[in-house]
Amino acid sequence: MSTLPPSQATTSTQAQRSSSSISRTTTPNNNGELSERDRRRAQNRENLRAHYGLQERRDSLGVAIGEKAGVRRQQVEGDPLDPDSPAFSPQKYYQHLITTASLPQLLKESTSLSTDVKDLNSSRHALVYNHHHQLFAAGEAISILNQKTPQLQAIVNSLQERFDEISKLVENVSFTNNQMRRGSSEEAGVSM
Repeated sequence: MSTLPPSQATTSTQAQRSSSSISRTTTPNNNGELSERDRRRAQNRENLRAHYGLQERRDSLGVAIGEKAGVRRQQVEGDPLDPDSPAFSPQKYYQHLITTASLPQLLKESTSLSTDVKDLNSSRHALVYNHHHQLFAAGEAISILNQKTPQLQAIVNSLQERFDEISKLVENVSFTNNQMRRGSSEEAGVSM
């Protein structure tokens, strides 16, 4: 049994990993086109990249993978250098900073961005925590309602029976009242 030197063994293992990851990510059909599933996955990845403002991936020919999968990116108006703009481009912002700012300005901007990221992360955690508690509170309310449902159903059934009795009594009184009117009108007609 032959053993490979450590440098070749590492290279061989890395090659196997990269080839298996390539085969897992794209499975072209017989025509060399991506399957529908892969096209949807590529489109979803591209949508996430667009949402988070990440640079789109390109294949070996330089064609954007989203374009190959049929995904068209919408052009958004706004300043690509303004972090609050919907058209913000992290790549352009970074290029602009490193070409125009001095080292003290870069350090100041880095500190500012780091603080902003921590604040946003803290806000996100607070929102998740609040929504988590709201979800549990809603679950508890539903549980209480489920426990009270049989009692409420019994009350509703009882009310339904009573309304039926009241309705029958109203019909009886109305029928009796109509008969009494007819009887008195017949007596009045006989005496005339």
